[in-house]
Amino acid sequence: MPDEQKEPAAEYYVDQFFVTSSPYTISLTFGIATAHPQPGQAPTMKNLVTLRMSPEHAKVMVMILKRHLKEYESQAGVSIAVPQQIAAQLGIPLEDW
Repeated sequence: MPDEQKEPAAEYYVDQFFVTSSPYTISLTFGIATAHPQPGQAPTMKNLVTLRMSPEHAKVMVMILKRHLKEYESQAGVSIAVPQQIAAQLGIPLEDW
C-alpha cells in the first residue's frame, strides 16, 4: 500500500477549558483567555476546539495523563505546583494528586 501523505494535526495552545457530560458523552472545550481584557473585567474565553468522547475514554485518558505527569515530575526532578487558591476555587483537594 503506498504511503499516503497525511495532513498535520492542528495544534493549539490553550489556557482555559470547560467540561460537560451526559450518560454517553464527555465534551471538553478548550480555549484561550483574551489577551487584554477591559480594566475591572475578567478575561473572556475564546473557544478553539471541542473534543467529544465516551466517559470510558475520558477516564482512561485522565489516568494516562496523570501517569505521564507523575513520570515527568520524577524524571525531571520537579514538582508541578498548583496554587492552593486555584485548587480551592475549583474544589480540588491537592491530596488527590
